[in-house]
Amino acid sequence: MSYERNYMTLVDRVILNGDIRPSRAGRTHGLFCQTLVVPGIGQGVFPLLTTRQLYPRAVLGELAAFLKGAEYLSTFKYYGCNYWEDNARAWSGNAGKKTEDLRVGKIYGAKWLDYHGVDQLQVLLRNLKKDPYSRRHILLTWDPSETDQCLPPCHIIAQFYVTVGPTLHCTCAPWTYVWVYLLTLFYMRRSYVLSARS
Repeated sequence: MSYERNYMTLVDRVILNGDIRPSRAGRTHGLFCQTLVVPGIGQGVFPLLTTRQLYPRAVLGELAAFLKGAEYLSTFKYYGCNYWEDNARAWSGNAGKKTEDLRVGKIYGAKWLDYHGVDQLQVLLRNLKKDPYSRRHILLTWDPSETDQCLPPCHIIAQFYVTVGPTLHCTCAPWTYVWVYLLTLFYMRRSYVLSARS
């Protein structure tokens, strides 16, 4: 699978040429402006890597919680995603709260569904159907005015692009490709058929 080979090449490049830098996760390697291309979206290719351990239930659970606009840790846990707990516990906004009351705040999905009163997912889906060749099919999560979140977003923007054919493409932070792929599949299966007919 070419995307997996591309992934391993990217990992090697980051390890060999990246800066060693401190982060909230400890010592990391970073290399700015790198891209991982995952071809075959919509042609039956599902980009799960075999060279690293992935937890599909957690990935799908995270996406389900995002699509619900979840602000509470319990929603993520309900859907099988447990990796937000450390961030929720470390957040000063949760000081003294019981586990069942921990919040993650207005992260990813909450911003998709309510970005200053705009449901970005509805706008995205409507515009993909109405004007598929626009360059403005965008989801934002970065909001400098937002302080009600346990962790500022890592993937701050996703831009969708439809080619003549039609094929739906998306660009975003490379480590988020699985949920974007799932969102893309959701769109293609449920919505694009409608716009292709019109």
